Amino acid sequence: DKEVVLEAVMQDGWALARAGAQLRADKEVVLEAVHQDGEALKFAAEELRADKEVVLEAVKCQGSALQHAVPQLQADKDVALAAVRQQGAAALRHVAEALRADVEVALEAPLQAERCGSGAAWRDMAQEVQRVATPLAAHRATTARATATRAAATAAATVAAAASSPRRPTPSPRCATVAAATSKAPDNSATCCFRRV
Repeated sequence: DKEVVLEAVMQDGWALARAGAQLRADKEVVLEAVHQDGEALKFAAEELRADKEVVLEAVKCQGSALQHAVPQLQADKDVALAAVRQQGAAALRHVAEALRADVEVALEAPLQAERCGSGAAWRDMAQEVQRVATPLAAHRATTARATATRAAATAAATVAAAASSPRRPTPSPRCATVAAATSKAPDNSATCCFRRV
């Protein structure tokens, strides 16, 4: 009976394990179960472990419940952030490998430990973040150096080209407007209307 199971999962999310297959596939029942205990997600039907709303509710209650979600949701940034905000490194271990390199996700783990005030947890998080974020930081530094080198080379080429080209006066936008309005060529003796390029 759905009402009996709903009442049971509101008291103990793991009561979902004793429910029939039909009720483990009922979104309302599963949402109540994971709201009470995120780990109850492991007893939910496969299609509900692939439901973002259900998985978000589970990881907001217990971040490590992410391990019971389908791989597509383990790779979802919103779900990963919610899990890591709730349980730090314990949840970060279950985030998809590619998403662990995301700076926002990786840095959320030590922030969670700091909020909880756990020294041991802080050390664990810092080690996990260092393991994940160090290669990413090195890659970004290399990319930044390459970009700076290209920009410097472009600037040097522009300066060299400007130095080697003959300088001639060109009409300023104001002179061009005046000349167009009066249908006369600009007066080359008027230095206020010309600039050097």
